[in-house]
Amino acid sequence: MVKNLLSLIVIALFFASCDNKSDKLQNQVDSLKAELQTNQKFVQTLQEVGTLMDSIDANRQLLRVNMVEGTTYADYTSRMKDINNYVKDTQGKISDLEKALKKSKGNNNAYAATIKKLKADLEAKNLEIVKLQDLVATLGNENQNLITTNSLQQAEINDKAA
Repeated sequence: MVKNLLSLIVIALFFASCDNKSDKLQNQVDSLKAELQTNQKFVQTLQEVGTLMDSIDANRQLLRVNMVEGTTYADYTSRMKDINNYVKDTQGKISDLEKALKKSKGNNNAYAATIKKLKADLEAKNLEIVKLQDLVATLGNENQNLITTNSLQQAEINDKAA
């Protein structure tokens, strides 16, 4: 009888310890699921940033082509607004990534390096945009000077013809 009671107690303790292990494993699974979800959001945001960076490049290239071929000031202004909006959206997404990275518990060295590279790429694109704006301003001034010179020459030709 005592032997049976002792066996029953040992079996009960064994099942109780299994329950604790099961709870611990479930907590680990839940924690890993949460981390996976965070990483998936992070990757999705990285993809969105990549798309925005590509849009900045595409619009900048199109603007350069249009400037060579000739474009209206309204079209130029519209393109620059689009590019600036893409830049602002990208900066916001990168800021969101940095905030998410600070909240994350996992190993973040790879993500931190990616964010740093994205910020550097965005800064390079901003510098290229500024150069484009300066070029447009210079070309606009040259164009205005040519218009003035042409008007003066036309007036001089008209005076000589009269």
